Amino acid sequence: MDPGAIGINPKNEYELNKIAAVAAQRLIRQAGVPCDLTDAVASLRSLGERAAGYDVFCSIHHNSASAPAQDAEVLVCKSKSDPDDLQLSAMLSAEIAAELGIRDRIAGGRDPRLHLGILKGAESTDVRVSVLAELYFIHVPIPDEVDWSTRGGEAVARAILKWLASNP
Repeated sequence: MDPGAIGINPKNEYELNKIAAVAAQRLIRQAGVPCDLTDAVASLRSLGERAAGYDVFCSIHHNSASAPAQDAEVLVCKSKSDPDDLQLSAMLSAEIAAELGIRDRIAGGRDPRLHLGILKGAESTDVRVSVLAELYFIHVPIPDEVDWSTRGGEAVARAILKWLASNP
């Protein structure tokens, strides 16, 4: 399994993604909403294509960058996103940033639309919304990466549940 982005913390991106995804799944299921996790070796596009039949596809990540800033951002497919994708992107980015006390890149003016294979794969299905959440950046020191990933995953769940409630 690809460890993903490498940061200064002891755990790699893959481990942190799993912590966050499990935390999100737990809260979503507690709310009575079905939620599945995908953890497989496959192309990014084919992972996204597994979103067929779902309301929400959220790919969870922890990125690394050269800048010393600590931010949250949630991206959408540049060529196929629609207003619902952009709405969930903004809701997720705000919820994650508020939970972790970090900057919200989307509210700060960052365009969330990028060419990402995993989102193109999801958007080629009948999924209602598709986003890629960068919870925080792992090249910047944080107090506790397991706590931050758990809380970030819970923020993802809260935003998804709010979006589902406002978009039945």
